[in-house]
Amino acid sequence: MDARICGGNTFAVTALDLAAFDAMGYNISVDVLGKDNAYFQTTRDIATWFNSAVPEPSTWTMMIAGFGLVGGMMRRRPRSTRATVTI
Repeated sequence: MDARICGGNTFAVTALDLAAFDAMGYNISVDVLGKDNAYFQTTRDIATWFNSAVPEPSTWTMMIAGFGLVGGMMRRRPRSTRATVTI
């Protein structure tokens, strides 16, 4: 994406730049006809980066139930059936 600055200078925004902006947050100020009333800002709250390593109780319940079902299926013995063919 190429952007143009008022002085005629251009600059390119690459995927690496966008990744850095996404990690840190960024501020862009736009001056329209000499009035500084257009302002765009995005920031990321640092507190959202710290996630809990312990799952919620409902997740534990689903995980234990899943392990129980898989263990039950593995423990279940296959039934031997005999097929007889008569001619």
